[in-house]
Amino acid sequence: MPGVGKTALAQLAFNDGELDVRECPHTLLRFEFPFLRELNVTDIMGLRRGLHVDLHSLNALTKLQIEAIPELARIGEWLPLELEYWETYNCASLEELPKGFKRLKSLKELRIGHCPNLVSFPETGLPPTLRVLVLNDCEGLKLLPHGRYNGNLHFLERLHVWNCPSLVCFPDELPSTLQLEIGVCTNLKALRDTIMQASSSGSGSGSGSGTRSISHLEVLKKNRCPSLKTIPPGNFPPSLKQLEIWNCELLEPISGQMLCNNAELECLKMWNYPNLTTLDGCLDSLTHLIKLEILDCPGLEFFPLNGLPNANLKELWIENCENLKSLPPQMQNLTSLQTLYVRYCPSLVSLPEGGLAPNLTSLRIEYCQNLQTHLSDWGLHRLTSLKAFRISGACPDVVSFRENDCLPLPRSLTWLSVNELQNLEYLAFLGLQNLNSLKELLISDCPELRSFLPDEGLPATLSRLEIKKCPILRKRCLKEKGEDWARIAHIPRIEIFY
Repeated sequence: MPGVGKTALAQLAFNDGELDVRECPHTLLRFEFPFLRELNVTDIMGLRRGLHVDLHSLNALTKLQIEAIPELARIGEWLPLELEYWETYNCASLEELPKGFKRLKSLKELRIGHCPNLVSFPETGLPPTLRVLVLNDCEGLKLLPHGRYNGNLHFLERLHVWNCPSLVCFPDELPSTLQLEIGVCTNLKALRDTIMQASSSGSGSGSGSGTRSISHLEVLKKNRCPSLKTIPPGNFPPSLKQLEIWNCELLEPISGQMLCNNAELECLKMWNYPNLTTLDGCLDSLTHLIKLEILDCPGLEFFPLNGLPNANLKELWIENCENLKSLPPQMQNLTSLQTLYVRYCPSLVSLPEGGLAPNLTSLRIEYCQNLQTHLSDWGLHRLTSLKAFRISGACPDVVSFRENDCLPLPRSLTWLSVNELQNLEYLAFLGLQNLNSLKELLISDCPELRSFLPDEGLPATLSRLEIKKCPILRKRCLKEKGEDWARIAHIPRIEIFY
């Protein structure tokens, strides 16, 4: 193919407007395909002076991928004006982007990753059509587009910055509508006031400085920013719908004042947030909250006494909160709650007095070894919409679920899992025979369990039975040999493990 390269190519594929060039040692490339739409240049070794590519003749090119060229220091100035998608990954020597790439009048998405020597963007700014900017593992990146060139970000819809440890702060201005994701920026010390709602009156206008806030921010994710200590005074933008705080060990506690104007917030996730000690006043105004996740928050001991006032809450996930002593009070009022997961909360001793949310469809209580509320007091029989239930490592003193010990499970169940109840010996009167919707039954790590079959047998709807690490049951259920084999042989899928 004339014009492709000066040396033999190890792999070259041209198909329907797409060209794939791979594993080409010591190659200088020149492309003359006026109808080429996509170009992927990968695994080219031995380049010393950067990738000299004549691309301006590729008038139809809309997608460019340059990957795994470790000695690439710079990219040629001439790029096709119709380029819409540009991706550069694993180019360890790349120091700068083309100064003229602002001229790419059609560029909508730019992704740069694993380019540790890239320090900044061209002073000429970014293309005004750019909608998505993703930066991953650019350890040397110190500056994002800023100052008088920041207007080029006016239409940016998503900014993702991950593992850029040299980045200390964000630009003075950011677009008013933005999905912002920040992660593993270890030296990021503060978020600019522009990420917050402007304190003065008016929409989208700041104080006397004229600085514009992100007044329509919908998604804000902060992940692994251990140096981040403060959030600017004021409130998050009222348009915020998703807020995630992960692995920010020094971040000040969240307060009710921060979220008082965020009635539109739908998802709140707080992971590894040691300074989270209370939720009092934080959730009162979140009337549209749908999902709440609290994980690895050792400082949290109690939920607010008035419970969770979120009538629309559908998912509640609480995990590894080692000092949490109780679940939210008045859970019976959470009529929209469908999913409740509580895991690894060793200080949890009881469930709410009024019972659980009445319309749950999925419930998991796992590894809460000090939970004292007896299963008969969980009110499971009242959860008439419950389809999936898992109990693991809880109720350590339970020996049997007999007829007088607990009320039947809801007939709506389709999936039931019983795990790591070390002293459990009997399941015979759990009411399994009445679960006429049950499809899957999983039992594991119950070394003392001797019987799980009711006299009436298991429901005919059961299609899968799994028994794992239950030595007594395993012997009883051995194929064609075990004492109980004849009673389970009709089940289509039986899995019995050591």
